[in-house]
Amino acid sequence: MLLSILEEIKKSFREIGVEVEDRFLEVDKEEADIACNIAYKLSKERKSQPGKIAKEILEKIGKRKIKGIEKIEEKKGYLNFFLDAEELLKYLIKNSKGRKIEKTEKWVIDFSSPNPGKPMHLGHIRSTILGESLARVLEKMGKRVIRSNYMNDRGLHIGKLIAALEIFGCKDIDKISEPEKYLLDLYVRINKEIEKNPELEKLAREWIRRIDEGDKKAREWLEKIYRISMKEFKEIYDLLGVRFDEVIRETEVVEIGKEIVREALEKGIARKEESGEVIGLLESYGLPNCVILRSDGSPLYITSDFGLMKYRYERHKFDRCIYITAAEQELHFKQLFKLMEALGYEFAKKCRHIGFGYIHLKEGKMSTREGKVVLLKDILEEGIKVAEEELKKRGGKRHREIAKKIGISAIKFAVLSTNPQRDIRFDWKKFINFDGYSSAYLQYSLVRAKSVLRKAGFKIKKEISFNKLEEEEKKLIKKMAYFDYYLRKAYERLDVSELANYSYELAKTFTEFYMKLPILKAEEEVRNLRLLLTKLFEGIMEECLYLLNIDMVEEM
Repeated sequence: MLLSILEEIKKSFREIGVEVEDRFLEVDKEEADIACNIAYKLSKERKSQPGKIAKEILEKIGKRKIKGIEKIEEKKGYLNFFLDAEELLKYLIKNSKGRKIEKTEKWVIDFSSPNPGKPMHLGHIRSTILGESLARVLEKMGKRVIRSNYMNDRGLHIGKLIAALEIFGCKDIDKISEPEKYLLDLYVRINKEIEKNPELEKLAREWIRRIDEGDKKAREWLEKIYRISMKEFKEIYDLLGVRFDEVIRETEVVEIGKEIVREALEKGIARKEESGEVIGLLESYGLPNCVILRSDGSPLYITSDFGLMKYRYERHKFDRCIYITAAEQELHFKQLFKLMEALGYEFAKKCRHIGFGYIHLKEGKMSTREGKVVLLKDILEEGIKVAEEELKKRGGKRHREIAKKIGISAIKFAVLSTNPQRDIRFDWKKFINFDGYSSAYLQYSLVRAKSVLRKAGFKIKKEISFNKLEEEEKKLIKKMAYFDYYLRKAYERLDVSELANYSYELAKTFTEFYMKLPILKAEEEVRNLRLLLTKLFEGIMEECLYLLNIDMVEEM
């Protein structure tokens, strides 16, 4: 309903000759439910004070009835709109079962993408968590979503790893208790050896060449490494509640990428240097030129990404394709998209990169090569242990089962509630926080609501009578009515951080309602109203938790 109210407000402005864009309407403010600052823009045009202009506008639109608006006030040049809680409540009751949205556009989301041969570490968690949550938001908005995981299974790290297994010897990998850590140790060890003897890197590159040529022994090593890694990845994805519709391997698309490089040469979109390197020509598009094939004919990341994009489009005929990776890859994707567009692949215009900042260790940036990584499996286990200890203090039951949901969800919320552009410094106290701004707070608010409803045996009734709404009741109704607005915002911006923050504010508003007003012990008419509000809150909070991929718990 809030979205339609915003449209009605804009319509009222248009009727008096004032055009108001969305950016001039601020929602969910302390001073007002909806605040409009259009008078400040008009003051520059009309050479008049914002306060005077706002009063003149109020004089004209204040007499008009805007559905869902109780009153309008002017304050310091702002036009403040206050929502009608009773109207909102009627809307919430009517739409409590949700609306069926027809699936239309097909969206591919490329996310997570750990490297076979390396364990998943703290650096992978942001893409993985953001991608799954965004996929759920898009599905809620009626999109057909394909969750796609792209695996770099022929990068130099694979060549180094095979070289290490050949040089240092190989244990029976299938019998090693923690094969991913074993492979990491080998990777760190071979990199130290390469620093001493750079010639060893040539051996690693030779293994990659043999993989590309289909050499039997090289392929056997690759498949063994890939199988071990996928087993570990699946365990982590299951813990995180993340799923994929497809896994695409670089070895499947690299040859398609090489064909596109040849096409770029033929069309004059690229040139071959005397050194043998092939350069993609982008300066005329305002971007730096880039190497798209090495002098020895071996591919780079962008070579394979050419093939990946074409492969995906031919397979899915997507309407949009979103890549979720670190922000430092922004230039890479600009070059990728522009070169494909210049070659006449119109679907490149449907692709977008969403960048995010790093999660830093207190001692600095992570490096798999140096072995300075925080393994994701260890992080999740530590989160579960911290949650388990907290539950024991509170006298909860089934500690391990509930702690798993609380501990892992805490990390998800820490990631999702942070603007993707910002870096995150890893901090246990911030990630695993049972009081205040955390997923545990959201989960506990829902536990409370369910407990009340269970005791009351309440079901939503079509007719609810009440005389007057208390302030806490009004606040809760209004906060619940904001859900559609924040969902739409998450979709339009492809950013769930404000939806995560809204979920916390909703939990906080319900908790204040729960703590200040009696529910089960209130008089029947009031009791029914408050049970209704609790039931409506339950439904919306469940929706929020689902979209954020945060597990619900029965008790805490």
